[in-house]
Amino acid sequence: MTHRTASRRTVVRRVVYAALLLGMVVGAAPRVTAQENATADVKRRASLLNAGERTRLLEPNLSPEQAASMLLEQGYSPEEVDALLELRLGALEGSPAQPETAASEEAPVEMEDEEPQRPGAPEEAVPLRPFGYDLFSQGPSSFAPPTHLPVGPDYLLGPDDTVVINTWGPTELTYSVTLNSEGYVVIPEIGLVYLSGLSLGEARTELRNLFEKFYAGIQIHVTVGQLRTLRVYVVGGVVQPGAYTVSSLSTVFTALYYAGGPTEYGTLRRVRLLRQNDVIGVVDLYRYLLEGDRTHDLALENEDTIFVPPVGPRVTLRGEVRRPAIYELTPGETLGDVVRMAGGVLPTGYLRRVQIDRIVENEQHVVLDVDYAAGDSTGRAPTVTLADGDVVDVFPVLPGYANAVHVEGAVKRPGRYELKPGMTILELIEAAEGLEGEAYLPRVEIERIEPDLQVRLLSTDLGAILRAERADMDLAPKDRVRVYSIWEVKDRDHVEIFGEVRRPGVYVLAPNMTLGDLIFRAGGLKESAYLMKAEISRARLSLDGDRQKSDILQVRLTDVVSQGEGKNPRHLLQAGDKVFVRRIPEWDSLSTVTIEGEVRFPGAYVLQSSQETLAELFERAGGVSEDAFLEAAILERAQEGRVVVDFPEAILKRSDKEDLALTAGDWVYVPKVPETVQVRGAVFRPGSLKFIPGKSAEYYIKKCGGYLDRADRGRIRITRTNGEVVTVRALWFDPEVERGNVIVVPFKEEKKEIDWEKMAHIANMIAGLATTVYLITEAYKN
Repeated sequence: MTHRTASRRTVVRRVVYAALLLGMVVGAAPRVTAQENATADVKRRASLLNAGERTRLLEPNLSPEQAASMLLEQGYSPEEVDALLELRLGALEGSPAQPETAASEEAPVEMEDEEPQRPGAPEEAVPLRPFGYDLFSQGPSSFAPPTHLPVGPDYLLGPDDTVVINTWGPTELTYSVTLNSEGYVVIPEIGLVYLSGLSLGEARTELRNLFEKFYAGIQIHVTVGQLRTLRVYVVGGVVQPGAYTVSSLSTVFTALYYAGGPTEYGTLRRVRLLRQNDVIGVVDLYRYLLEGDRTHDLALENEDTIFVPPVGPRVTLRGEVRRPAIYELTPGETLGDVVRMAGGVLPTGYLRRVQIDRIVENEQHVVLDVDYAAGDSTGRAPTVTLADGDVVDVFPVLPGYANAVHVEGAVKRPGRYELKPGMTILELIEAAEGLEGEAYLPRVEIERIEPDLQVRLLSTDLGAILRAERADMDLAPKDRVRVYSIWEVKDRDHVEIFGEVRRPGVYVLAPNMTLGDLIFRAGGLKESAYLMKAEISRARLSLDGDRQKSDILQVRLTDVVSQGEGKNPRHLLQAGDKVFVRRIPEWDSLSTVTIEGEVRFPGAYVLQSSQETLAELFERAGGVSEDAFLEAAILERAQEGRVVVDFPEAILKRSDKEDLALTAGDWVYVPKVPETVQVRGAVFRPGSLKFIPGKSAEYYIKKCGGYLDRADRGRIRITRTNGEVVTVRALWFDPEVERGNVIVVPFKEEKKEIDWEKMAHIANMIAGLATTVYLITEAYKN
C-alpha cells in the first residue's frame, strides 16, 4: 500500500512538471516576439545618446556595472540595458555586436569616440583653424574656362588662338584666323604668317608691315578673339585632384581655384609648378593672403602639372593677436614672422612674457618664456626659432592702473582719476566736483595696497581738513578713497502707513511732516477709506527705559483732508509712527447680477438683499418681452456653472419649488422663441429644420434624408431647451418635439476585431490544463 502511494505521488509530480513545461513552451513565442521588438527599440533609442554619453559609454575603464547604472538613469529598461551593453562590448573589442535583424530594420548604432583634446591646451571659445584655406571654400560652379577675355599687348600667342584683323582706309577687310598646330595663320592674298610665340604687340607690328606692302595707306587693328585652352594637371593635397581644361590666361592660382584649393593636409607655402618634369617655380600662397602680392604667380602652359606637397611645419598662435590661427612655417621663419602673419599683437597683449609650449622629441612638454618686448640688438622682434607643433600664447595685460586713484561715496562724480604728483585727498575731491550735501565729514577712509600686497586702512577727519585744522594726506598709486554718506552711519527716520490709501508703505520722515503730507505721498485716500477715525501708533520707551510701549492716537480724517488743516501740531508725525486708515464697514456687501436677452430692461442689477430671488429680479427688469422663450432661459453661476431651473414655473407661476435666491455674479439669459429644430448625427443631411407643432422625431429625421447604415436607432435622444435629455424608446412612444429641440442620432459603436492569435494561445493553454487534469485523474484511479 505504501509502495502504491509513493508511485502515485511520483506520477503526480511528473504530471505537474509536464504541465509547467507545457506552460513555458506555450508562453515562449510571445516573449521571443517581445524580445525582438525590444532589440529594435534599443537600436532606435540608442541614437538618442549624445556624443558625450557615447564617449563615456565607450571608456575602457568604465565597468559594466557603471555603464548599466548610467543607462538606467537615461530611462532604459533592464532588457534595453543588456542589449546596449552587448553593443558596447562589441565596439570595445573592434567587432560591433550586431543582433540578427530583418533587412528593413535600422543598422546598429555606431559609437565613435571624440577626438581627445591636446594636453595642456586652454579651452577656446572657437577652435582655431589653419590659416588661409578659406580662400578656396567657394569654388567655381563650372570648370568651363573663359575663352573671350580681353588681353594685353604682352599676351603670347599660341596654337588654337584666334586673331581678328580689321583694316580700313583704301581697303576695308576683316579676317578671323586661328593659329594652327605649327603656329601659322593663313591670310588671303598674303599667305602663311608665323605668329606663335609672339606677343600681341609684336604680332600687330608684323601684320601691319605685311599689309602695308600689299595695300598702300591701309590702317590695321589686330585683337585676339577666342583664346586657346590648356590642359593642366593638379595633383597632391588638393580637394579635387585631376586634369583640368583652363584658358591660356590661367595661372597657378586659377588652377588651384578650379581644383577646390589645397586641403588642410596640403601646403600653402610650397606649391610647385612642373613643366616637362622640371620644377619651373614654387608659389607661396601666404604672400598673396597676407600682402595681396600676385607678382610671383606663374602663368600656365599646356600639359603643366601643379603639385601640392604635404603641409610643412605648423605652429599655433593664440591669445592677444589680431588673427589667432594655425600657421605654416618655411625654413628660417621666427616668432616675429609668425606674429606679423597674425597682424601683430593687440594693444591688450603683454609682451614681457610670450609663452611657447613645445613637445621635445615626441616625449614631453616644455615651456619657453620669451621677452618679446626686448627684441634684438636692432630693436626688432626677437629671432626665436619655432618648431613644428609649437603653441604660442600671447597673454593679456593684467587689469589695474599704475597711476590711478579711485574716489567713491558721497561725491558728485565718483570714479577713477589720474594720480598727479603730490595729489591729496582734497585735490581728488575737487577733481570729483566736490562733496554731496549728505557727506559725513568726521571720517574719510583710504584703502592702500602696500608693497607686500597687504591692504592697509587709513582714516582721518575730513571736516578738520576742510577747516584747516588738520594736514591733508598725500595719495599713493591705486589708493581708494571713500567718503561716507551720513545715512550710512545713521538710520533715516521713517513712518509707515497701512490700509485704504493708494500706495501704502514706508516713507522717509521729512522735517515738520504731517499726517496730511504722508497721505498725499501715499497717493491719497481710497473711496473705501473710513474718514471718521484713523489711528496713529507711536512708540515710546517705558519709564525705566528697558522696553518699548505704544500709544494709540485717534484722528478724524475729515479734519486732515479739509482745506484748513495747515500745520496742526496734533497731526505732526514722529519717527517710527505707524498710521492705519480703516475700511468703511460692509464696503464690499453690494453684489451685482446681470440679466440679458428678452427682458424689458436688461443690464446689471445690485442685489437688494441676500435673499432676493430670480422672480424678483425679473420683476425689477420689467418682465419678459413678447419674443421671450422662457423654456430655454439660462442661469450661469460663477462657481457652479449652469443651474437647471424651470423658468416658466419660477417666473410665470411663482413656484417656490423652482424659484431660488441669487448670488453675486449670477448671469441670466433669456433667448428669443426659436423657429427651428436641429437634427445631428447619423443622418444623410444633418441640419436645422423649421419647427412644425405636433411632429415627432421620426418626421424630422426623414426630412434630413433618413438614417445612415451606421445609425444606432435604439439610442436616439432629444435635448430640450432647458437642458433635459429625453430618450426615444420606440416609435409608438416617440415624445413630441418642441421648439428649439435638438435630435441626436448616434453612430453604432465599432466592433473590435478578434485577436485570433491570442485566442489560439488561450486555447492552447486550456488544452494543456485539460490534459493535466486528465493525467492527474488517471493517476489517482490507478
